[in-house]
Formats: sequence, structure tokens, C-alpha cells
Amino acid sequence: MPGLALVGFMGAGKSTTGPLLASRLGWPFVDLDALIEEREGASVSDLFQRLGEAGFRKAERRALLAALEQPGPLVLSTGGGTLCAEENRASLRSWGETVYLEVPLEVLALRVGAGEGRPLWSEAELRYRARQPIYESCDRRVDGRLDVAVLVEQILEDMC
Repeated sequence: MPGLALVGFMGAGKSTTGPLLASRLGWPFVDLDALIEEREGASVSDLFQRLGEAGFRKAERRALLAALEQPGPLVLSTGGGTLCAEENRASLRSWGETVYLEVPLEVLALRVGAGEGRPLWSEAELRYRARQPIYESCDRRVDGRLDVAVLVEQILEDMC
């Protein structure tokens, strides 16, 4: 398998779960938001302000393709909106498996402090509801409220 992509809404735990999962598998870990920041030389928040959402999504697409071209398997933490673009979903489907970290909006709000420093949190409920069908179409779904070590064990068990 080329890799696993962790998907879900902002605050679902993708960036926390990913490194531990990658370590357990002996695979590299790539955080897509960190890769975007590295490639673009600015924070995600700054990129949203400077480029707008459409410009950010173009940078995200370029970073996603670069991540998927890396040799060997890896664990990829996607951004909350990465799967909104059909071309990104198609690229991920042909590359590996997607795992949806499912977390209720009320829990996400507590985790992200009602969106401090998150560019799109002001429209969180609308975006959350709109993205649910996309997230639910992933290869697998896991309860993202679980303790991260338990969550990783569940994902590993599901792989067997």
C-alpha cells in the first residue's frame, strides 16, 4: 500500500494521530499544512489572507501532488478542506487509502478553542455539514474522540 491519508475537519486530530501512526508503521509522516507552509514560505492563516481561499487551494493542490509523489509508503495528514476538490479525492483514491477521523462539531469547537487562528472557523457549522458526505465516502471511518494511542491501534487493526 502506498500510504494512508488521514482526513477530517479541523481539530479532528490528524496532525496528532499521524506521527504516532507513521512511527508504528515505520513510515514517514507528512503534514500537508506544514508542507504547504514550507513550500510557500508563509503560515496557512497568512496564505488565506494573502491569496484567498481559491489561491490557498491551488497551493494545497501543488503540495498534495508533491507529497503523493514521494517514494514508498507514508502517512499523510490532510487539511480539513483538502477533500472538497474532486481532483484531490481522485488523486488520493488512486494513491492509497483514506481514513476519516470522525469527531462531532461540539468536540471540535472545544479542541480548537472556537477557532482561534483557524482561517475558516467562523463558518464552521456550514462547512462541517457540507463536508460530511465527502468525509463519509472515505475508505474507513474511525472515532476521532478516542485517545490517540487507542485510535492508532484501531487503525492498525483495521489494516489487517
